Amino acid sequence: MTFLAPWMLAGGLAAGVPIALHLLHRGHPKARHWAAMEFLRKSLKDTSRRVKFRNLLLLIARVMACLLAALALARPTAAWLPSWSATEAVIVVDTSASMAARERGATRMELARREARTFLESLPAGSRARIIATSDGIDNPADASKPPARAAADLESIPATDRPGDIATGISEAVDHLKGSSLPAKALLVVSDMQPSGWERGAGRIRQELDRLPSGTSVRVRRVGEPGGSNLQLVDASPAAGFVVSGPRQLWLVRVRNGGTERATDVVVRIGYALEDGSLEEVEAVPLGNLGPGEERVAETGLPAPETPWKRVVARVAASSDRLERDDAFFRATRIRPRLNTIVVGSTSPRDPAVNLGIYWKQAVDAINPIPGAANVASTLLTPEAANRAELDKADMIILSGLPTDGGGSAWEALVNRLEPWVRAGGTVIAVPRSSGQSKPSTWLAPLLSSGPETGAVDLASLAGNSLAPFASPPLDALGRLAIIKPSLAEALPGGRVLARLTGGAGAISISPLGDGAVAVMGLGSSPEEGELVLHPLFVPLAQTIVAESLCRPEWTRRPPWIAKAEGEVADHGFTGPQGAVLAAKEAGTGLVAPESEPRIAGFWKLSKKQGEPEISQDFVLNTDPQEGTGWTPLAAARAEDITGKAGILDESASPMRAGGPEALGWVLTALLLVLVSESLLAWWTGRPA
Repeated sequence: MTFLAPWMLAGGLAAGVPIALHLLHRGHPKARHWAAMEFLRKSLKDTSRRVKFRNLLLLIARVMACLLAALALARPTAAWLPSWSATEAVIVVDTSASMAARERGATRMELARREARTFLESLPAGSRARIIATSDGIDNPADASKPPARAAADLESIPATDRPGDIATGISEAVDHLKGSSLPAKALLVVSDMQPSGWERGAGRIRQELDRLPSGTSVRVRRVGEPGGSNLQLVDASPAAGFVVSGPRQLWLVRVRNGGTERATDVVVRIGYALEDGSLEEVEAVPLGNLGPGEERVAETGLPAPETPWKRVVARVAASSDRLERDDAFFRATRIRPRLNTIVVGSTSPRDPAVNLGIYWKQAVDAINPIPGAANVASTLLTPEAANRAELDKADMIILSGLPTDGGGSAWEALVNRLEPWVRAGGTVIAVPRSSGQSKPSTWLAPLLSSGPETGAVDLASLAGNSLAPFASPPLDALGRLAIIKPSLAEALPGGRVLARLTGGAGAISISPLGDGAVAVMGLGSSPEEGELVLHPLFVPLAQTIVAESLCRPEWTRRPPWIAKAEGEVADHGFTGPQGAVLAAKEAGTGLVAPESEPRIAGFWKLSKKQGEPEISQDFVLNTDPQEGTGWTPLAAARAEDITGKAGILDESASPMRAGGPEALGWVLTALLLVLVSESLLAWWTGRPA
């Protein structure tokens, strides 16, 4: 119980007044022995006991009246008492992906609906309620306050999403709503499985938002779900080469993790192409045996690549026990290239003019060939002069190994300028500059590269969260320990990404869109004179990652933020997704459209015209957030109190959730009235003859 005016409790000192009066009126008569009254002594003793008892009851009633009057003036609040007045209630329901986990025959989402429904049914007459569904954003922003019965009906239409959790966003929306309410009583209920990732993400904001609540608001958090259990997750499914070329069966790597706290048994991974009805064709199953808690394993499987521009690839994992099914699938819209012809352009070695320094990149490209010996995959090593005479329409990727940062002479300048329209038309260029001077080349590549320091190292912390993240962990973390004698700086064009940085913060590897093509820059040296990288075993996997990212740039738009080109008016298009979900389209730039809000269901989303057949080339992919399948131990009560700044906010009782009265004044006044009536009756009774 808390008090809105705690200083009024000082009025409780008035309870001493009736006590003092009672003590002052106690007489101390002198004993007088009178023979005529001796016969009455025994009778008086019995009467005196009854009088004292009546006076004691009267004293207690008057003290209670004084204390209750002081308590009423202090305006106590007590969430465990039923409310007397109409209440403005807001229920924040966690709809993150982990809420789809099963608990003894029901999902956490179903348990949350049950708790919220019980709370709504206990609200007093005249109350209003609003349901706020929140994952990493507000899932139902248009919902308004309504009678509790209608709000309870809306609960059935709130599903768990495939998005990560961020409970602070929902609390912020709830606070804004309650501050605008005119009802005298206010209540906030948060129903969540209290997965640490969803609460820790907004830990700094939650206390700030709760501090903005109107005074007297009742705040409670109800936890649903149990810790423990196994949970398999498909974290990623990618071609081993990083890209797919049409032809025979090619290797795919499927990464599986057990994010639960118990062993998963009889684990089987399947991968195949998705049909329109969601089933798989060309399925290949790989048994993985058992996975312990927190264990991660990679399954190697294969898929043939038909001659088609795009294919839907789905990987699935199954086990005999699994608490959460939403992250058992990984979806990918994959481009299948009809060929991959690479031209590697290299400078001659300063020590031996007969050696082309592009040989290191040619060997790396040959090593990552997904179909060794296939006629539609080839690489050619040329000098800048020979590359100027090559037919660019027969090349899919060009690697500029040892490109001088000072321009490099007429042959290099002519080649680079020749490549610009080729890249804009859909080609891919990987520039590996050589720090040969202080001035930048006078080409379109000038904004992307420049000379760097004499020595440097890669900052592994900068790799987290992108395609180079595996290089931050053993055994690939050797990248940060290699000697890079003459690094170059790699910038990024608008819409591009810096994949890795030097320890000083400057970009070391970047990839940028240019028209319909892509330009990647790796400033970590192209020859042994510039560092150890090209001779290190780490070079091939690093080169493979950069090649894959560059070639798969068109797939960027097939992942969030779900942007694509549309033919015709934007109003004529829409997005359709799994389970019949539909999102309207909005303009996001010249010739581009995007959904009006972010999709909440994992799977393939399609941009299509409202009238006519969907366009197969416009698939977009959403996958379940991988963090939602881990952290099965819920937030501890002590940590919840630390984040919210409120003691006892977490309600872990087994009793049904009921609405509480934010202010207990009505109950206190009722008790005061009863005490005053009792005091009057006692005063009358005490005045009667004993």
